[in-house]
Amino acid sequence: MEDEIRASLIELKLLPIQEGHWKKIDFCLCSDSTREKYDEAKRKIRIHVPDKSKGIYVLMKDTEVLYIGESGSSIQRRMIRHIDKIYSRKDERSQFFKQRQHQGDLSYYHFELSSLPSVHRKLIEESMNIVIKPSYLIWTSRFKLQQLNKLLMADVQ
Repeated sequence: MEDEIRASLIELKLLPIQEGHWKKIDFCLCSDSTREKYDEAKRKIRIHVPDKSKGIYVLMKDTEVLYIGESGSSIQRRMIRHIDKIYSRKDERSQFFKQRQHQGDLSYYHFELSSLPSVHRKLIEESMNIVIKPSYLIWTSRFKLQQLNKLLMADVQ
């Protein structure tokens, strides 16, 4: 099944993730970056990604796919929210992005799919997650299992 999904994504020009079909933005950002670096990364996104564009976006470090997402309202705003997770947010969901190995020289790729209905964009996002298995998805699964184990251990005691 995974091979069939991969073949479909290749046919749709969604794989491989590379410049040409995908638009790319490079930036450098760490939790301890200056406010100027943080603002510069947001400014790059605002310049290169139309505000109302809908579609799929991918956050990468070197060749590692960190995160794959879908936006039905604004890829630009979703990308900026992910940068917030690196720089300023402190909630549980941002813990992955706070890890040093997920910071530094990063690339955002985005593929505009504004004409597709939301259900189709979400299907593409899910399909890409199945085939690529981004680091965030693996981390989230481990994190949730750890939380579940803590709850189960508390129930046993």
